[in-house]
Amino acid sequence: MEKNKFISIIIIGAIAILLNSVKIQAQSNARIESINFDAEGSKLVITYDILKAKAGETFEIWVKIVTESGKE
Repeated sequence: MEKNKFISIIIIGAIAILLNSVKIQAQSNARIESINFDAEGSKLVITYDILKAKAGETFEIWVKIVTESGKE
């Protein structure tokens, strides 16, 4: 029984290592630069450059606005 438990732990560890390897290889070197904020009436316009993105790569970008008092 102990031998089966040990083998199961080894297999789970190997799967975890493989999954992490895939995630690391999928990561991009893309970065965001030249961020600008402009108020246009009641709108906030945010522009930025994404550098070193791979062709066809997509990104999820979100903005969180917080007041000085901490209200979101």
